[in-house]
Amino acid sequence: MKKITPQQLAEKTITLLKESANPDEAKTQRRFFKSKEKIEILGLNADQQQSVGKFIYKQICNIWSIDEAIDFVELLISQPELEAKLVSIIFLKNYINDLRPDIQNRIKKWLLCNYCNNWEIVDSLCLSIMASLINKYPEIIPELLDWSKSANLWVRRASIVSLVKLAGHGEKLDVVYSLIEQLLSDTNDLIQKPNGWLLREAGKKDPERLEQFLLKHNSAIPRVTVRYAIERFPENKRKWLLLETKRI
Repeated sequence: MKKITPQQLAEKTITLLKESANPDEAKTQRRFFKSKEKIEILGLNADQQQSVGKFIYKQICNIWSIDEAIDFVELLISQPELEAKLVSIIFLKNYINDLRPDIQNRIKKWLLCNYCNNWEIVDSLCLSIMASLINKYPEIIPELLDWSKSANLWVRRASIVSLVKLAGHGEKLDVVYSLIEQLLSDTNDLIQKPNGWLLREAGKKDPERLEQFLLKHNSAIPRVTVRYAIERFPENKRKWLLLETKRI
């Protein structure tokens, strides 16, 4: 039997996804994105996406090389449908132990080409793939500081979300705070919100450092970033920090 190619499996995957399309569910999911965002949604729920991801992996398990798997992911993540992009990430997770550090360059390409053109795809890719890659190859972390300076919105967001899991474990906090500091002046809420999320995670193990960071930068920190960052503080502390961070 002839081995299925990445192109053939990509076409098969798109067909499977479209066969399960649910217009009503697609309409519901559309509300999670800004109206100006051009996103094609088929309306598959998370369980359906996982099911498709498992099915397609079984087709090539122990048959494809890691390079063939990555080529397939690129074919799928470049499709316009949200679910195709998400399933590509679900599929790639099967190869997490085989990924080399240079995959970050391929991921950056996907971001720059706007294959990852919304917060859900970027966050899924970073939490599922980049976070594991960083944990295995910490030497690539400095690259994220360069990503944070990118003119591309999704590359900047990826630099933040890729560090969320590390920050939650109290690791690499010097890098975390340095990256956040670089992005404080960013006016896009798709950067301001995850910046607050990253601060909140950094505060899990060291809430005092988080508090001092907020007080140091006070009004230079966007209000939405502050609100996300202080979510785990007691109510009285939250109210106090909201007032203190208004000071100039």
